[in-house]
Amino acid sequence: MPHPFVVSADELAVLQSQRGYPLITLAMPTHRHFPNKQQDPIRFKDLVRQVRDRLAQELPARQVEQFYQQLVAVGERIDWSHTLDGLVVFIGNGIERIVYLPLRVRERAVIDHTFATRDLVVAQSKLLRYWVVSLSTNASRLFEG
Repeated sequence: MPHPFVVSADELAVLQSQRGYPLITLAMPTHRHFPNKQQDPIRFKDLVRQVRDRLAQELPARQVEQFYQQLVAVGERIDWSHTLDGLVVFIGNGIERIVYLPLRVRERAVIDHTFATRDLVVAQSKLLRYWVVSLSTNASRLFEG
């Protein structure tokens, strides 16, 4: 069973299938404990400003403002008191998704024709449970990983 904070395989496929511009992915490491936890909302706002500034070079001001307001609204919905080790936010094509990850991620703002889903793929692969059965004539063993 996947970790509750990681997206399902179906949801990951939906995110990976999106095409268009701009599709925005914000990724950042977060902190579980005080006092470092206090800096997380500030760092998120810095990423949002980076996105606004980069979009301003490519899109009309009205469209930039719409994306900026959408990112600000998503930032207000993030539960900063219950973050894990990483946070990834996806915005674009009518999608707004916040994902709390139990792994650290590199801080970055990606604006592209696809979402940057690598962190989700890594999280899924690290959190999948598996079992190995070893059978022999003398014994059988079950290994869990």
